[in-house]
Amino acid sequence: MHRHLRSTGLSELASDTLSETLPTYQGYGKSERNYLIEPYCIRLYKQRWYLLGHFDDKFRLFSFDRIVKTRASELKFKMPKDFDCEAYFDEYFGMMTDSRVKPERVILRAHGQERYYLRDLPLHHTQHEIGATENTVDFELYLRPTTDFLAAIFSRAGWVEIISPQHLKDELLEWSRAMLTRLDNDSSTLPQWDS
Repeated sequence: MHRHLRSTGLSELASDTLSETLPTYQGYGKSERNYLIEPYCIRLYKQRWYLLGHFDDKFRLFSFDRIVKTRASELKFKMPKDFDCEAYFDEYFGMMTDSRVKPERVILRAHGQERYYLRDLPLHHTQHEIGATENTVDFELYLRPTTDFLAAIFSRAGWVEIISPQHLKDELLEWSRAMLTRLDNDSSTLPQWDS
């Protein structure tokens, strides 16, 4: 498990039958919205707690700090016995989940001091070293490269590069171009987070 992640499956905290929950949620820049969800697990990521809820045959994350209010429903549901919170997030970097993003092999090259940091604090549990020179180390990971993963690599852009796949290199190149454009005072070209 990542050192900055911690999960608790709600099935560990309660009986087999749980109450559905009615949170009122307000996403950033959005109006309040009511949901009727089956709460599956809670997860701590980078100093923020999240609730993984199931509704309309899909999962959604709810950040605790954006839940305006909540109450238990009269409706009950049974947690699937085979649901495992850790396994659900296993192929993802952090909290962003998107089943449209397929798992793939990613090769990173770390330069300078960053090679030591990535050895000590892997980005993902699948990360392993596949080659090294005097000044670089190559790492292989197998994950779904969602936006939060790309942002983590982008934040280390001077020291970590994506070697493959090419489409991820191209995406970070576009982010770099947008950043340079922004520095020239045109923020209309900034990449947008998927909602």
